[in-house]
Amino acid sequence: EGEDTNETINRCMTRPYTIGSSGTLNWKIQTKDSDTDAAPNDYAGSALFGIKLNAFADFVGTYDATGLTSTSTSFVNLLTESYTPSQTGNNIVIASSVADFDAGRRVGSQRVQVDSTTTPNAQVDSEFSAHTNDDTDEMAQPYVSVFSGTRGVAQTVNLDALKNNSANIGWQETALSIFSTELNYGTPFVTRLGGRGLY
Repeated sequence: EGEDTNETINRCMTRPYTIGSSGTLNWKIQTKDSDTDAAPNDYAGSALFGIKLNAFADFVGTYDATGLTSTSTSFVNLLTESYTPSQTGNNIVIASSVADFDAGRRVGSQRVQVDSTTTPNAQVDSEFSAHTNDDTDEMAQPYVSVFSGTRGVAQTVNLDALKNNSANIGWQETALSIFSTELNYGTPFVTRLGGRGLY
């Protein structure tokens, strides 16, 4: 939330969608400011960025609009995916949540863990990344990381979050997507040349 005229606020949200194989989809970004603002809906720029997950060899994704409330002040799990790469190498995780803490001066954080280890490092285990100014704040928290995987070995990927207040408050519109850095080349084909197989 802008507390003075010098602030430029950045917001980022993510979500995996399942879409059909034909037709046209229209995507748009909308803003809504306070009606009493001197310059409502005044923004510096916006962008939509889409990734076709099934273009990659492996991918999973989930979204929960309802989210979770909790009285805990420790990390709680928002979303979980089991992910088994078909190739050994790097994998990308993109996640986000919207913190709705219902009051000012409440702080929170989120992390991604792969098999109970925070990625890319443990800094977010003890550092807050969101701080509300008043009860109307809803803070979008994005998260992007890379982790290594082994072919055929299942990994558990968790999106977790915490807050510093024991009120029954929490997060909504949570999203978690994971995909490999290997492209999906499809089914191999065989061509015969001069009576011999070329593979």
